[in-house]
Amino acid sequence: MQKELKEKFPEWCGDTSKEYSLILSDDIDSLASCYIQNRLFGRNVEYFMDFNSSYIDENGWRIDCQKVYRTKNKTENNVIGIDIAIEGDGWYTWDNHVTRISSKDNYNTESANLNTINGTNYFNYYDKKFAGSTLITMLSYYSDKIDISKWSEEMKMILCCTDSLYTCFDVWKRDFRPVQRKYLKELEMSELIELMEFHVAKNKKRDFEELKQKYNLDSKIYLNPHTHKLETKIDLFGLSELFKMDLSLPDEEFEDFKIYDKHVHYGYVNNKESLCTGNTKALFNLALVKKDMIIYSTRNIIA
Repeated sequence: MQKELKEKFPEWCGDTSKEYSLILSDDIDSLASCYIQNRLFGRNVEYFMDFNSSYIDENGWRIDCQKVYRTKNKTENNVIGIDIAIEGDGWYTWDNHVTRISSKDNYNTESANLNTINGTNYFNYYDKKFAGSTLITMLSYYSDKIDISKWSEEMKMILCCTDSLYTCFDVWKRDFRPVQRKYLKELEMSELIELMEFHVAKNKKRDFEELKQKYNLDSKIYLNPHTHKLETKIDLFGLSELFKMDLSLPDEEFEDFKIYDKHVHYGYVNNKESLCTGNTKALFNLALVKKDMIIYSTRNIIA
């Protein structure tokens, strides 16, 4: 990562202490990023966030929600959300989501997120969005500790599969390549540009999609309600063999911790604050997953 860019990241990213716990989310981007945090700093997953859960309210209605679970032997460490766009003060996150609607929106200043740092929002979404993964961002920041130039081509292609970065190099209606080239050069990962351009020119997206199928990379991580342990259909054994690292899921049992009501908004709103009316709700998680689609969750606050 270029020095000028690295200096824009929160100071805590340079903290090498173990005194942080991790929140794992539901995909390979989060899991691999948690592995990097554990390998470099000895930090452990003590929480799991399920973005697509539900509960039955007192009137018998099914309510969509985001659930956070915790291990039974959790510590009192500070918490880092991995690949989670957590709102508000006091939350540390490694993330890649677009978290602002307006350039004037408040944002989490402790988020290690290129889109947050560079002010990506609804109005400049197509011109400024970094489409790469949390994992790519983290590997770039800690490139003095992990050198991906020594990785095999298949390993680098899997890195480009996380969050489907390679699709930006297959021009269809819009050409996203200039923006992504700029970001990858700032991340000092130009070799990924050449890799994606070569394979897309050869046979469009097929090489990457075959890798996704081979390792079930799009599969989700979920909590088994009977064993209270995490499970997935991602081929973690195959990935561990390829990368020569242990990408297995945490083996601890998890218990209920927090529930946040989930909402989906299509279309434009003026700012993030307009999504929470009254004085009893506050945003917990928010991401513009598409320019005209906002997924967010709310938490109760004292009026």
